[in-house]
Amino acid sequence: MSADRIQDLVSQRIPAAYFADDRPWVIGYSGGKDSTFLLQAVYRWISETPRAKRIKPVHVLACDTRVELPSMTAHIEGEMERVAEAAKRDELPVHCQIITPDINDTFWVNLLGRGYPSPTIHFRWCTERLKILPVSRFIQRVIDRSGSVNILLGVRADESVARARSLERYEAGAGTGFRPHTDLRNAWVVAPIHDFLTADVWTYLNDTPCPWGGTNNSLRDLYLRAGGTEPPLPTER
Repeated sequence: MSADRIQDLVSQRIPAAYFADDRPWVIGYSGGKDSTFLLQAVYRWISETPRAKRIKPVHVLACDTRVELPSMTAHIEGEMERVAEAAKRDELPVHCQIITPDINDTFWVNLLGRGYPSPTIHFRWCTERLKILPVSRFIQRVIDRSGSVNILLGVRADESVARARSLERYEAGAGTGFRPHTDLRNAWVVAPIHDFLTADVWTYLNDTPCPWGGTNNSLRDLYLRAGGTEPPLPTER
């Protein structure tokens, strides 16, 4: 693992992004390795930051599509509960929220009730209805309350060819900089771990204690059973 990248993340990128403005944060959490890595790094940094400098809320956002594998749903719910309990114990401005799609947007209502075809790689109607829309609604509520928001995504160029291509959109927001969200006004996006390697992520998760307690064993087990594919949490089209 690149110790320099880890040190840069926790001592430069995260604090620089946090103190850059007064916009609240929304961190997308999918239960996969990259979002877990980012969330753990952010949580650890906030917990080590003096209370007087914890100046804005951090919303940890997960989306239950109602069609996830039961093991993944249980993993996400368990981790979100542990984060929420630890944040209360540690008196951190970290708030956890699991959102779901509206009933009319759910998979089975559209597949069986409306006759939609099964999703394909070229026709992913479910992605927008099950994930993007509920996530966007939540973020819009944060904007309505606070005026603006920063969205932190655990996306990496090393993850896959497709991910590398999509990350080109985040180039202006990579590292500590932000770029405007393509669909939501007054929302900015940043990808703090864009240049981390897969080996970096796993080494960190294997060697660094989870800041809210417990271990990352269940996460490793999920990857062993699923072949290493992370369920994404899209926030943009």
